[in-house]
Amino acid sequence: MAGNCYPVVLLTQRVLNEHFRDRAEAGARSLVINLSSQMSLAPVPSKRIYSASKYFDHTFTTALGYECKKVDVLSVMPGFVATNMSGFKQPNPFKGVISAEQCAQGILANSTSHLTFGGRLHEVLGLLMRIALDVLPLRVVLSIVGKQAGIFSRKTK
Repeated sequence: MAGNCYPVVLLTQRVLNEHFRDRAEAGARSLVINLSSQMSLAPVPSKRIYSASKYFDHTFTTALGYECKKVDVLSVMPGFVATNMSGFKQPNPFKGVISAEQCAQGILANSTSHLTFGGRLHEVLGLLMRIALDVLPLRVVLSIVGKQAGIFSRKTK
């Protein structure tokens, strides 16, 4: 948890205090991008600490956006991205997996908003997830997402 929360706070504060203050005084706008996850919306039982820390990152970033007047702030909440960490080697739209390049393009395309889910596919899936969480129990949403992506098949204690 400390690895996902403390660095976001410390680095963001340092950059805001040292770099962006000078840019704001010169009249230039700046952008802070913090990485959260769709797992912050629907906490996965076997990844509860990761889910909670990513929820913190998103909430911290959202609050920062309200505080900063001359700095744009973006919370990025991607779903599965084909990386070593996710375990997905290739993008697979049927499992909701996009490439790192697609995620980066989505971030840059949405850099003037306060929230993005990454690439186009993740924008659609993120919206559907938010709607599903409003009308369905979390257990049902996790079951649907897990079956669709082929994950969460192991039970954890």
